[in-house]
Formats: sequence, C-alpha cells, structure tokens
Amino acid sequence: MYRISTKEWGIPVPIRPYFAKFLLMMRVISFLMLATLMQVSAKTVAQKVSLNASNATLKAVLKDISKQCGYHFVITESRLKESRPVSIHVKDMELPAVLDEIFRGQVLTYSINKTTIVVKEKDFPDTEPAPALVIQEIRGKVTDESNSPLPGVSVKVKGTSTGTQTNEKGEFTIRADNGAVLIFSFIGFETREATVAGSNLNIALTTKQSAINTVVVNGYTSQRRSDVTAAISTVSGAELLKAPVTNVNNALAGLVPGLVVQQTSGRPGINSAALYIRGQVSSNATALIIVDGVERTSFGDIDPNEIESINILKDASSTALYGLKGANGVFVITTKKGKEGPAKVALTSNFAVVSPTRRPDVLGAYESAMLYNEGQINVGDPRTFTDEDLQIFKDGTGDKLLYPDVNWYSELVKEHWSQNQQNLTISGGTKHIKYFTSFGHQFENGNFKEFKTPLDYSTTPSYRRYNFRARVSMDVTQSTNFEVNLAGRNEHRYSPTGFTEYNDPAGAVSNGIEGVVGRALKMPSWASPFFKEYINSDDPALIALDATYNHIVNYGLAGVNSVNPYALLTYGGYAFTDNNVGEAVFTLSQQLDAITQGLSVKAQFGYDATQLSGKLQRGSIGYFNLDRTTLALTPVAGTYNDFFGAPAYTRSGYTKTNLQVFINYLRSFGKHNISANLIGQRELQGATTAAAPFANQGLISQLTYNYGGRYFLTGSATYNGSENYASGYRYGFFPSASLGYNLANEAFMQKYDWISMLKVRGSVGRVGIPSPGTGRFYYQNKFGAGANVPFGNPNSSFSAPTYIQTQYGNPYVTFEVSLKRNIGLDVSLFRDRLSITADVFDDTRSDILTTRSATSFATYGATVPSTNYGMNYNKGYELTVQYRNKVRNFSYSVTGNFSYAHNERRIMDEAPGLAANLKATGTPLGTYFGYHVLGFYADQHDIDNSPLNKVTAFPSIPGDLKYEDINGDGIINNQDVMPIGHPNIPEYNGSLQFQFGYKGFQLSMLFNGVTNVSSNVIFQSASLAQYYGPMLGRWTPDNPNPTWPAVRPGLSANPNESLNDFILQDASYIKLRNVQLSYSLPTSLLNKWRLTGLTVYVSGQNLKTWTKFYGLDPENTMSGNAYAPAITTIPTTKVINFGLNLSF
Repeated sequence: MYRISTKEWGIPVPIRPYFAKFLLMMRVISFLMLATLMQVSAKTVAQKVSLNASNATLKAVLKDISKQCGYHFVITESRLKESRPVSIHVKDMELPAVLDEIFRGQVLTYSINKTTIVVKEKDFPDTEPAPALVIQEIRGKVTDESNSPLPGVSVKVKGTSTGTQTNEKGEFTIRADNGAVLIFSFIGFETREATVAGSNLNIALTTKQSAINTVVVNGYTSQRRSDVTAAISTVSGAELLKAPVTNVNNALAGLVPGLVVQQTSGRPGINSAALYIRGQVSSNATALIIVDGVERTSFGDIDPNEIESINILKDASSTALYGLKGANGVFVITTKKGKEGPAKVALTSNFAVVSPTRRPDVLGAYESAMLYNEGQINVGDPRTFTDEDLQIFKDGTGDKLLYPDVNWYSELVKEHWSQNQQNLTISGGTKHIKYFTSFGHQFENGNFKEFKTPLDYSTTPSYRRYNFRARVSMDVTQSTNFEVNLAGRNEHRYSPTGFTEYNDPAGAVSNGIEGVVGRALKMPSWASPFFKEYINSDDPALIALDATYNHIVNYGLAGVNSVNPYALLTYGGYAFTDNNVGEAVFTLSQQLDAITQGLSVKAQFGYDATQLSGKLQRGSIGYFNLDRTTLALTPVAGTYNDFFGAPAYTRSGYTKTNLQVFINYLRSFGKHNISANLIGQRELQGATTAAAPFANQGLISQLTYNYGGRYFLTGSATYNGSENYASGYRYGFFPSASLGYNLANEAFMQKYDWISMLKVRGSVGRVGIPSPGTGRFYYQNKFGAGANVPFGNPNSSFSAPTYIQTQYGNPYVTFEVSLKRNIGLDVSLFRDRLSITADVFDDTRSDILTTRSATSFATYGATVPSTNYGMNYNKGYELTVQYRNKVRNFSYSVTGNFSYAHNERRIMDEAPGLAANLKATGTPLGTYFGYHVLGFYADQHDIDNSPLNKVTAFPSIPGDLKYEDINGDGIINNQDVMPIGHPNIPEYNGSLQFQFGYKGFQLSMLFNGVTNVSSNVIFQSASLAQYYGPMLGRWTPDNPNPTWPAVRPGLSANPNESLNDFILQDASYIKLRNVQLSYSLPTSLLNKWRLTGLTVYVSGQNLKTWTKFYGLDPENTMSGNAYAPAITTIPTTKVINFGLNLSF
C-alpha cells in the first residue's frame, strides 16, 4: 500500500509555545460560543479545493489535495500506474465535486472515511452502457450590474462536476447538453442559474448585499471584510446620499457605532458636525482624514456624489499605520472610479425647504413685563410698570412706541428658507482606459430675513460651493498603470457681520450673525419698538424713520440692551470669503511578476493648493434712547453721517506636497495567503508667507497572513516624525499586531452552512498624535518686541524699543502616545441575513502636554513651559446587529448600532492638598464643575439658618437656588463646586435604521439618540433681560411646587446664574434623523425612453426630536465651553428635500 501523508511530503514547522497557546485559547473560546448555538455532529464535511493542473499524474494531483486539506489517500502503487493523466482547473470547489471530476473517466473510484480517502478499482456492470449524451460547446460572458466584465467567476454544470472559470475579460467556454442548467457563482455576488438554450449565453450578476464581502480600505491597502482583524466600520456612498445635507460630516450621524456626530450650528457653510471616534481621550480629539491615500484637512465639503465609501479606522491595528497622527482614529475616504463600459451620464438634482428644528419659547411683552416687575419687588426695587401699563401690554391696545411687543427672534429669523444641489457625472471606459468625472453645485440660503440696508448688502447669510473631480486610469502597458486624480472646489461664504468689533473677515464669517441671534434672544419683548412700515422702503422720509425709531435701545436699562438686533443686522456691515482649493494625485503602478509573482511597486504624488481671500465692510451704528414723557430721542452712540468705514481685506493660503513610494507583495501558496507592504512617505506644507514649512516623513511596513481563511495575523510598524520637535524627540516608533480566528471556515463547521462567519479578533498597538497648543518649534526659546525702556532720567521722554524673551522652550517636548487594545467578534448567520459585530476596547493616552503651573515654584518668574506629563484613559464597547431578507419582490432590513465610551483623567497637574470636590483627576474630559442644588430657599428664615451664600456680592432672596456647602465651613463660595452632570460629549450613542423595498419603491428611516450628556440652558443672568416660557413656573410665596427660581429683574446679577446642576440640564435626545422615500421606474419604461435609470424621491433630515431639554436643540447647544450660556448659536435645521436621479 502506498500512503500519502503531509509528514512524508511536507516539512514540519515548529509552533512557538506562546503562539500555540494563543491558538488553543482561540479554539476554546470559539468552541464555547459554538456550544450555545448547536449540538456537535460527527458527519463528514466538505473542504474547498483549488487546482490548476494540465496532464498531471494522478499521484501529483492527490498530493496537492492532501497538502490543502490534510486528508490521507490510501492507494496501491500498481493502481496508480493504471490511472490516466488528469487535467483540472477549479477554484474553491468542494472536495467531493473535485474528486468526482478527477476520477471521471478513470478505472478507479474512491470512498471517504473521516479524513482518509481510499482509492480502489471501479465495479463495472455486466449490462451495456447507456449511449452518451450529445453535448455542445457553450460560450458566453459574465458581467456585473454596470456591464463590467467579471474575471474568475465559477461556471458549473448543475448536477455534475464539470466546471470552469471566466477569464480576465469575463468570458468562458464550457461543454454542456442543451437544456442543462449552468450555475454562476462569484464572491460578493448573488449566485445565478441559467438554462442552456443555444451555444451563446451572457449573464449579469448582481452584487450580494453582505457585510462579509465588503471591501475595506485602510488608506494603504484593501481587504475583504471577512479577512479583516481590525476594528473598522464602513459607510457606502449610497448610504450618505440618503441624508439631504450639504456637508458629508452631518450624513454620518447614526450610521457608525462608536462615532459621535455633533452638529452644533445650522449656519450655512459652517454647519459641519464635530466628529469623535470612540469619544475623547484628550483635548486633542481631531481624527486624521485620508482622501484617496492623501492626508486632507476635511472631507465634509466633498460632493457626496463623488464618494465610493468612507472607512472609519478605530483600533491600533488599523491606525498605527499613520504613526504620530493616528491616535484619534482615521477617516479613509475613497472616491469613485470609472468602470469598463460605454459612457454613462448621471444627473442628480435636489431642492429643499429648511427651517429651525426648534424656536425659542419667548414670552410676550405682558408676561415679560410682569416678571420684570416681580423681579424688582423680589429684590426690593420700585416697579417699572404700573398695573395700567401691564393691562395695556396685555390688551395690546397701546402706542407701539411706548408699549411695544416684539418677539425679536421671530421678527428677524425666517420660518423657512431653501437649499439646492445639482451634480453631473460622466463615467465609463475601455479595458485599458477608464474615467470618472463629476461636476457639483450647491447653494444654501440663510436664516435671517431680507432687509434693505444702506449699502444694499444682503442681510441673509449664504453659502455656495462648486465641486469638480476627474479621475482617469490608463494601462500604459500590460503591467503598468498610470492614474490622474484631479479635484477642486470653490466656496463662497457670505454673512451680515453682526459684531462690528471683528475686523478679520474669516472671524467675522464664523462669529458675526451669532451675535445677532444672541441679541435677539436677550432683548426684552417690551424694550424697543419695531415699526415694520418703515423698513425696506426707498422713501427718504421712511428711511430716516427706520434709522431712528427702529434703533431705540436702553429702556431704562444698561449693558446688553444698548444693542438693537435689527440695527445690528442692517447697519453692522457684511463680510465674505472665497476659498479656492485644488487637489491633484498622480499614481504610477508597476507589476513586477517578471521578478517574482505578486511583487509590485507604486509611486504616488499629491499636490494641494489653497487660497482664501476675504472682505469685511464694518458699519457705524447709531442707537437712541426714548424719553417716555417727552417722546424725545437721544443719540446713544455712533453717527449717521458716515455709515461705513474703509473695507478690510485679507488673503492667505498654503501649498502641500505628499510623496509616497510603495513596495507591495501579494501571493498565495495553497492555503497560505501573504501580503506585505513597505511604504516611504514625506509631506511638506508651506504657507504663502515666508514661514518655515511643516514637514513629516517616515517609513511604514505591514504584513498580513491568513491560512485558509481561518487563521489571521496582521503586524505593522511605523517610524515617522515631525520637524516641530527637537532632535532626539522628533521620531516615534509605532508598532501594532492583531490576530483573528474564523471558526466558520474549519472543516468540521462546513455542515453548518447557516454560519457564514464566526470570527474572533484582537489587536494591540501604540499610536501617536501631535501635542496641541505648542505652536511652531516649542522646543526653542523665542524673542519678540517688548515695551520701550527710558534712558537716563526716568521722567525723560526719550526711550528705545527692546526685545524680550517671549517663550521659554522645552527641548524635551514630544507627541502624545496612545496604547490601544481591542477585542472583537464578527458573526454572520443564515446566509448573511443576520450579522453581528461587537467590540470591546480601551485606550491609555500618555505624554499629554500639560502646563505644570500648579506644582511649580512661585519664583520661576515666567510662564512655565508645558511638559509631556498628563495621562488619560478611555474604555468602551460597540455593538452592531443587522437583519436583512428578501421575499419575492419585498426586501427589508433592520440595523441597530449601540456604543459606549467613558474617559477619565488619570494624571494631571493639580495643586497639592486640593479638596476632593475640586479635583479634576478621575473625572471625564469636559466635566462641568458647579454647585449642587438642594432646592429653593423657602423664606428669609431659611436663608438666615443656611450657610452664607457668597457666590456673588448679591444677597440671596427667598426662592433663590439653595447650594450645598460641600466643605462644611458655613460659607458657599468657589470652594464648594463639584463635578456635576455629564460631559458635553455623550457617552452612550445609538441608532436604529429600517429599510424596505417593494419593486421600484424604497423607504428608509434612521433614528439616532444619545444619553449621558449635559448642556446648559438659557438662564436669567446679568446679560439676559428677556424671559422664557419655563420661567412661568418660578418660585412665589403662593407656589408650593415651583419648577424655576424666583425671578429677578433683567440684567441683574444673582447667585442663581453661577453654573449649577439646575442650569445644567440633561441633553439626551432621540431624533428621527432622516427618512427617504423613492421610486425607480421599471426597465420596460426606461428602455422606451432610452434611459438606464430614473428615480424620484422625497427625504427629510432632523424631522423630529424627543428630549427633556427645554432650551434650543440639545445637540445644537453642546459647545466646547462648559460655562457659556448656549444662546449665541444658529439653531440646527430641519430639511424637507425633493430630488431626482436620471442616468442614460
């Protein structure tokens, strides 16, 4: 007997003890998980085999199978000599089918007993054999939905072992009987059957909607989802287009577990959401952005029609490739490419109606004046309004000059406005040249109403953007490819400036109209009149009246009411910026199979140029006080002879170059699949000024290995640095490793065909991030101009300028470092209908830059340089569950995402002996420190018998908030603050998405919610004179169940306005984030009209919010400043969108 075994034909490779222990651990964990799902069965299972043999001996073929599967063949040497040569070409075919094909036409047959295959002679029957069927040669081509050829598709005759594969052109040839059924299967596509009815057969396969087959891009390489051992989430470009937003950042809300999306403004062109991957680990929380392999500063301003996918890299295995820039996670954006086929033209057009998600609950003049009077009585001041005045306000019958009732927010802010988008793409190509071009336009109108102004400038902010992209790929030779990727955009932002003190156009654009909103929310309804009959007129007399009677302020008040919001909007001036961005990426790839199969090199050069120009025209605003007795107007400030001064201009820009050189190796040896990459990278960014350029350079290496789709190993090492640190501290080494084990691909699991994936994975690594706040060359001492120094007599007028040291450098400063760990589980069941992804992670951020002023000696004499001293810790988990199915013409899917991330400060600079309630160590980043409220003071007796409130110089009154005396010294002051509420970045984040399809109809709905987050609300203070709906529940002697403190007169400082856990509210919410209903015309109509697609749809964004937060939109008010009243922001918006997609 001749026995073939792996020991005889292979060389044993020793397994190191620790790796063996890891494999054992992974098997035990997987077995325990499997035990909860099924009972173990002992049936024989199928293995998948790939063979490529022509006229090979049977012995050689069986030897190859034994290597791949580990099966033993039992056969005599004499029977091997009787065998015929074998020709077989199969890929990933089940073992029994392969054996059937091998022994077809042989005098031998086989039988399988567990892992042993016995080869023996066939038993030939005595009867005459049946006549052979007449078969024919079938030729055809297999393509995808876009008519691009699909190479490597398995084509098999059903019920037989006959099979082949398509070539690089998607073509195939197979012999089959007329009426036979051919089975076409390919990874990532739905399997299809077709009946032979002639000699030609062309087949189009449709993409399989499975997370397993998703291609994941990490910026340098790509892998199938089933092979990934890192924590990476993917969002397709089609998913982004469901949200009717003008900024891609905002479209990500609710789509990615572990990604916090906070849209804190609804301002046109500056409404991009802040993005936090797995929360926040330090004050430097900005994630890295990679677009088509090149680092960019943003991606929200890319036209979403250009985007193929966005991959979010979260753990060390995926982010360590980016060295000292990847610690906060990485967004990898891949734009669309052309595909082989005739030119395809696609046109998209949208029109949307926009409105605020919430409008403030402003009290009218009667209620506001009543509360103002009540506040004066509470503090012992005389009343401003008589009972008769209040009755006139209530009846609304008084002179508008003396008894105005103006809701300034409603008078200035529109009920709704518009936005629109258009995009045109043209794509196609041949086998050797492929192209994709895109032209996009969008326009956002603003929230303020249009009023006539002295220089005829618009009072409505706006944003307009043009996008362009052209991507062309050319096969220079059979092994050489050259790609050009050009992109550009022009952005025009316009704003009525609002604040006149900003003379920088960029600053005015980002801060101006927020000032108008703030003034509109602070101005009392009864304080200033608004005569609509005077506005928007060309009559000089009415213009003069508008510039006086609509500019009245200071109704016996001081401070904030010295500014009239209408006058500020119409006379404050305007600002605009033009931002022009050009981006180019050139890529040359060369296959080096002539040297060794799988070897290739690539060079990529990126060039970016940006130019920002702006103009600011400031106004000189005149205000008036009104004498209620004489009705005389007295100028307060400004002049009406010179409305506007000279305009201010600004211009800035930068250029950036990025060079990357790749050496890649990709090879499979039986079940061994290896990928290796070595990358050199250098980047220079310089301003248009003479400033020294920023420079980064480094080396990146990565090795991936998987064995038979079961065992996975990925290792990477990055060595890179920045010129911004001193020699010896510029470079860092950032290694990472990850392991994975897919139990579903084990031989004994093949009988459980309802399990597609059951993979556990783990990763650990070290990643860096530049230290924030250091500026340029923080390691150097810096000098600058100081004050003039007199010479001789100190009273002499003669002096000379001096230079002083402005920065004491720290030569040891370097980057922050994160140690990231992650354990994950990927499960796909029931033919990918049900998929589950779970991750548990932690992140220790060390070397955080900290100014150690609290523990430094007082005699240092200057600002102490910051040092890499601090440490923070972040931990959490993520879960995604998706179920999808299709029943005839009806399809549906439900996807749920849930994540949690909690951080705490472990090491930070705090004064020795600091009281426990004052310590920030151990608290999350963004923690609010304020007073704990015990309730309301019931009366004066309660005040007298409570700790003395010295929070402000103003004494407490009955109905004020009663604070806890934390340190028990009998005095309430700043030593009694404590951590209150939750941070301003939510710790829990979740979403639920429903998608339904029936024939041409598609409906999708996305709900998104957050919790464990706090934000402060509009509250009466020294800068707020208006009153709001919640204040009607104020404390009074007759109200036994107050929901608000006793009111005080507007603009009156009081201890209640200090941050406390009454002002700080729960900002949790659930939002109906977006809905889209679409209808696509059937093919029969499209063919008549010579179209390839026509879809009409209606969609909505931020349609409904459920929250206990009674301020403006709870998401809108989550600002980085934990102590500022959140009333000077443009509210986020609700969008109703109508659109059309046309292609031909």
